[in-house]
Parts: sequence; structure tokens; C-alpha cells
Amino acid sequence: MINIIRNKAFIQRFFCNWFVAKGNIISGYNFEQFIYGVFHYKYNTKPVIPAVIPKEKLKTIKVPVLMLMGEEEIIYNPMKAVASAKECIPHIDVKMIANASHCLFIEKAEQVNQYMVNFLSDQEN
Repeated sequence: MINIIRNKAFIQRFFCNWFVAKGNIISGYNFEQFIYGVFHYKYNTKPVIPAVIPKEKLKTIKVPVLMLMGEEEIIYNPMKAVASAKECIPHIDVKMIANASHCLFIEKAEQVNQYMVNFLSDQEN
């Protein structure tokens, strides 16, 4: 929908009402980056529609994995997703992010970035 209705105010309302945790507001630099991507990204290929990865396939993952999950995720039940991930990938590093939903990378950008930097730094050692 946000790729069809390219109106900044509509996009902000859409995300604030659905993709972010109650009380969080997407604004400022992170929102401007997101809007820039929405308005200027050119689709050269057919968009990829996310699909559930079968558990058998997840169980074959041997590399380190970081899973970041907003405690208020709205697309799926975050606790069930974490439990399923831990069942399939016992070595997974899970970080639950309080007061964040599906757009945790915007809602809690500094925290998300720090978790990723720490995870990647640990992999170098």
C-alpha cells in the first residue's frame, strides 16, 4: 500500500497505526531514510514475498544466528516465533526488544544497531 499511495503523511499514519508499538512515533532521521527508500527504490525484479522456512531447513543452519524480536510484534506471536526458532536452531542468540513491534529497526534503531555490532564483533573472536 505504501508503494501505491506515496504520501508522506499517509505512510506515517499507516506505520504508526499498524507496524509500530503503541505510543512509538516514527519521525526524524530514521523516518526520512525510510521515506527516501519508499519514494526512490526502483523495482527491477518481482518483489519477494516472505515465506515461512520449513523447520527441517532451519535445523540445518550451523552458522551463528542473531534473532531480534520486538516484544509487541504484530505480524506473528513473538513468543511462539522465538520458541520455534530456539527449537530449530539451538545456538541462536535471541534479543527481545521492549516497546518495539515489527519496525523495531526504526523504533529502536540504536539498540538494534548495537545488538548487531556486538553480535558481529563476537563472531570475529
